Amino acid sequence: MGIYKTIEAENTFTDWKLFTNNRSVDVSVSGVSDSTVTLQRKFSKYSSEILDVNYWYADEETYFNVATTAYYRIGIKTGDYGTDTVKVRLEV
Repeated sequence: MGIYKTIEAENTFTDWKLFTNNRSVDVSVSGVSDSTVTLQRKFSKYSSEILDVNYWYADEETYFNVATTAYYRIGIKTGDYGTDTVKVRLEV
């Protein structure tokens, strides 16, 4: 079960997705040429405190381990979009 998004504008992210601790989450970022992709985390559904936890500047397939149950999303922040069409995915 994952979340996917094709991004063609700034300030575009996947929906928030709850990942539980002790899970491995696969990250896929493709189509990046001149944008910066950001992974963000928050600890409660309605929290306004969002933390940037990782960045990608090129295509990559990687993973991260969830240490504490939290909500995650991935996308491109305002000011970080170039001219490319970026596809992102978070998958358990």
